[in-house]
Amino acid sequence: MAFLEVAQAAGIKAWKSTSNYAEAERAISRYLAALALSDHAALDGMRDPVWSRRKLNGGDRLHFAENAVSIDAAREPLDWADGVWLTSLQIFRDGMAVARFDDWEHDKAAIMLLFCVRGKWRVASEISATAEHGDNSAARDLETPEQQILSTLARFYDALGRRSVSDLAAVADENWLVKHRDANDRLVAEDMRDFASRIGREPPRLYRDNSRVADVQILHNRLACVRIDTPRHAQTTIFLLCRRGADWVIAEKASSVRITGAVEHRMAG
Repeated sequence: MAFLEVAQAAGIKAWKSTSNYAEAERAISRYLAALALSDHAALDGMRDPVWSRRKLNGGDRLHFAENAVSIDAAREPLDWADGVWLTSLQIFRDGMAVARFDDWEHDKAAIMLLFCVRGKWRVASEISATAEHGDNSAARDLETPEQQILSTLARFYDALGRRSVSDLAAVADENWLVKHRDANDRLVAEDMRDFASRIGREPPRLYRDNSRVADVQILHNRLACVRIDTPRHAQTTIFLLCRRGADWVIAEKASSVRITGAVEHRMAG
């Protein structure tokens, strides 16, 4: 018998049934169609107010082009809207999704973050990278072992545990953002100043001893997506990192958990 038949016959509930996957996939399909048609009204309706778009430009020192385009500044659709494949879609706790897109013909890839806000999937972030030639050719030849990326995250967790703003900034891009839902199910985006202020008021929600690296994806040796699971608290954290020369910095952090409450603590300078 197939596993599902065995589970049903034995009364085993092996997973939580949900329609969120299909709903998230439909939301992405509608979004890509709106991009291809330059339908700004439809795009505005599907983007959360904290939405931002970043592209990794060329050069050995990688940087975000356009300084994280905001929802107010967005005018043009992504140039990879046509011919892109939805390579993977992961959903965490029915509230956060990570979609990966690939355009193999043009050596392009992108990560999209979505959150289910008040029952509706909304796009929160888009980060894309291209395997560019020319002035980036030397950087493309660098090998990037997973351990190098994970070492950057280890430095982040160490700095967070010590509440050191300067060390946190050392491993983060200047356009760094943290995105999560609050107690009122609204999506919140924090820059480094806001993040440091919040961590200074409450204990870091690290659960480091119970955290596990579940997945590491490296896109064109320029963009990385790391999934950290915390099973005991049913929490998933997504880190997006970009490479600068031989180093990696954190571009964005997203969490499936809602941030609530505050306890007074101070951070180191």
